[in-house]
Amino acid sequence: MSKNENPFNTTVSFNAKSLISSEAKLRGIIKTYPKMLDKRILTELDTHCLEFIECSKLCVLAVSGKDKGFGVFNVRTSLDIYSNKRLELKSGSDAVSLNVSAETPCFASLYFLAPGVGHALRVNGMVSLLSEEGNAKVTFVFMVEQAYVHCARAAARSQLWSPVELIKQFESQGIRKEYSLHDFLSLTSYSLLKTHSSDWQTEISPRGDQTGFLSLIEDDLLFLPERPGNKVAVSLRNILQNPYVELLCMIPGREVVLHLAGQADVTDDPRLCSMAAVDGKQPKLGILIRVSSYKVVQEHALSESNLWNESEYVLKTQLTPFPKVLSEHMNGTGLLGKATNQVVKAVVNHDMKHLY
Repeated sequence: MSKNENPFNTTVSFNAKSLISSEAKLRGIIKTYPKMLDKRILTELDTHCLEFIECSKLCVLAVSGKDKGFGVFNVRTSLDIYSNKRLELKSGSDAVSLNVSAETPCFASLYFLAPGVGHALRVNGMVSLLSEEGNAKVTFVFMVEQAYVHCARAAARSQLWSPVELIKQFESQGIRKEYSLHDFLSLTSYSLLKTHSSDWQTEISPRGDQTGFLSLIEDDLLFLPERPGNKVAVSLRNILQNPYVELLCMIPGREVVLHLAGQADVTDDPRLCSMAAVDGKQPKLGILIRVSSYKVVQEHALSESNLWNESEYVLKTQLTPFPKVLSEHMNGTGLLGKATNQVVKAVVNHDMKHLY
């Protein structure tokens, strides 16, 4: 299949026996990751994380639990950093509270996007509401427990920061107030996947690909191909423990998004994987999502942040390169970190040349 074709235009059956039910079976398909990668996860925000947040324009908040949706924030107007462990996010009076409690913190994740930058920042921790009498705005208090950078492959596959052709395709269909699930997915090239562990700890992971890569194989059954990654496979491992997932689907260049929720399975169904091949390279497996609910909304933070304005994209000189950040997170700033940087740089360059 070429990068602009989508074969999922009719109902496609799948083999229920192809479902992956254990991590042992998963690891028979995706080999175990280098344990050194565990060292990349920080327990608080360091200077590299703070630098990335400073360059960011958009932040997405996902809260543990069912049917919570996503909170999307303009970083420049909504985020306050109180320490390396504490962040506050303020939303307008018309924003939902995501059913977060002031009394009982719950697991949550943040995902930061910097305009024009392929890699991103992922932060996990606990969130609660700050109760302020007489204040109509909702304030989320986020306590950081984990922070790490995420590679640029999803953004590159989706052409996240080169949305000109996608905008033309979207506008050719006209601006509508309502979209069917199929219509919106046919224009989507980038999404954020929320998964939970067995004890409902959250992760947000990006999924980016050719336009329309999120394919409906039945009226309410979605197939999401799993492209090459770092083999940590935290989202897939979470799904094996807890099938409830949510997706935030985006059309690069537009301010309208799709919130989707459902039950997920991991599959290596050969027919589905072969039909998701790009340039002759097919995924080894994918995620099936039985959609239980969805809604399309106009996301004001996307327009307010001016996220897609190319004249405001972050310059390379403004941000520490991803390989250097990852190297220092794993092995520090000394000789070992500097030596690791050369290896990581070579691996990253190879990965970016082999997106599929």
